[in-house]
Amino acid sequence: MKIYYADKHRLHDCDGEIKDGELKPCFENPTRADVIETSLEKAGYTWEPVSKDFGIESILNVHDADYVKFLQNAWSDWQAAGRTG
Repeated sequence: MKIYYADKHRLHDCDGEIKDGELKPCFENPTRADVIETSLEKAGYTWEPVSKDFGIESILNVHDADYVKFLQNAWSDWQAAGRTG
């Protein structure tokens, strides 16, 4: 099995996320990336870095276009609604 990663995974490090109606620590965070990397290493897997952007076409091959559009605009829509955090 080929495993690819990007150091950008470690950028998932925000103040919190809403879960079960409450603000809680984020599940996705740099520590989780380290745990996964260590577990893969102990199991004997190797991986290689992703060093290029494959473009929006690759994203649209696996994700619904409306969902991608939502994600592309979510932050600016959030800010336009007067929210800051």
